[in-house]
Amino acid sequence: PNPIERPASMSSLLGNLQALAVDGVISPADLRALCEKNGFRVTNAYIESVKAKLGSQPLSPGVAALLITLQKRQYPTTPERKSPLKHEVDVNNRVFLGGSCNPTTWRKDKVIPVLESQGITFFNPQVDDWYPELIELEAQAKQKAELLFFVVDVQTRGIASLVEIAALTAQQRRLVVTMNNFEGDCKFDDQPASEREKEDLNRGHDFLADQLYRYGVPLFEDMDDAIAYSVSVLTKTYSESVTELCRQSLLPLVSSASFLPIFSAARDNMGGPKVPAATASRIVKTLLGVAPDESHGEYDFDGLCQLLAEMVDKNPSVVPHLLPGIHDSVDYSAVNKDIFLGGSCGAESWRVPAITQLSAHNVTFFNPERADWHTGLIALETAAKQQCRVLLYVIDGKSRGVGSMVEVACFVGEGRPVVLFLEDIPPATAIAGAALTAREIKDLNRGRAYLADAARRQKARVASSLAEAVDQAVVLVQEVSSP
Repeated sequence: PNPIERPASMSSLLGNLQALAVDGVISPADLRALCEKNGFRVTNAYIESVKAKLGSQPLSPGVAALLITLQKRQYPTTPERKSPLKHEVDVNNRVFLGGSCNPTTWRKDKVIPVLESQGITFFNPQVDDWYPELIELEAQAKQKAELLFFVVDVQTRGIASLVEIAALTAQQRRLVVTMNNFEGDCKFDDQPASEREKEDLNRGHDFLADQLYRYGVPLFEDMDDAIAYSVSVLTKTYSESVTELCRQSLLPLVSSASFLPIFSAARDNMGGPKVPAATASRIVKTLLGVAPDESHGEYDFDGLCQLLAEMVDKNPSVVPHLLPGIHDSVDYSAVNKDIFLGGSCGAESWRVPAITQLSAHNVTFFNPERADWHTGLIALETAAKQQCRVLLYVIDGKSRGVGSMVEVACFVGEGRPVVLFLEDIPPATAIAGAALTAREIKDLNRGRAYLADAARRQKARVASSLAEAVDQAVVLVQEVSSP
């Protein structure tokens, strides 16, 4: 087909998609290209997750149109950022090779030979047996490095790396990151990862990918591209191909969580291969809160998706009910509180004793945990994190807390008023009925150690107990509220 141009309207988008379809099906390659023209990236794993969710329904023009329209609303424009290509670089400074370590060999196999061939010095933190005292040595090396090259490899959980990257990004250090999500069969130390563990780890990846996008940090899926880009920056040998690599790396890498629920709901509400116009209108009204101006005839699943896409395109006000990250219509009076209660959730939550303790003080708080939680509340939570005066984060020993650790590491790096309480995960812990291996517990506690260190370096408050954390949050509210 001809090169795909960014559509100016819904009709031209549908026209492009219908022209690309073969027997009513869009190929993954064409869908990826069209998504990129519309300002965001999707991975093959992302497309596979879409196809799996659709079941017997094909990846048709209507499905693709709704996917693209929803994501365009989530990322309506690419924010103005300073491209790393525009910065001057001292080639004598070292590169810090951060990220996944044992059993990975990407440093010696791929990166180090290229750096040595270019005369670029580097610091390699990979050791056979890591111990906490190495954190200080690594911190000094990161502080001196001109470029921080991180790889989050699927051979390791990389929890500490996620925390490091989040904090360094918020400090506006120069980073280049390679990261892919955990999909399919995945093993750590020859032990298969559970679906729950992969979900928890990927949630941390999603948090980090969104942060990298907001700060304009290049995020690559292919390590060779990341290496080529980094070398070009350090040696000032820019080219059109490198500029294109930079452009692609600065597009948001989206999560399927923001659109799959509406596909599932649309399909489940149909109840058959086709529905009459009145039923299609009712489904649209149920999912979006607004009804189409007119509908006629019968609608198959592709036609219903086209109708939904047209309504989303015409009615921006419906989007806050569907997508995280957009909160134009949020009632800020509901989130403008003293303390945001972030961190671990669950049946045995720390929030109950914390709220009891807070009730004895003249402070207000926002608690995002609720029994009827759904993705439509993400916008409200996002606004609360920005509006609350103090962020109290508790990562308890009963949960992995990967997403929460990445999130609070960002706030720490930004210098937000944070109080943090971290519990190590004890031996023989089980999550969702599955026992954690000794290595997983070590990896999770290592992430906690890196987070505590990053917080102390940024002068955030790290408490030794829940009661102390709550007391410190109350005191900090008073401090930040004082003129």
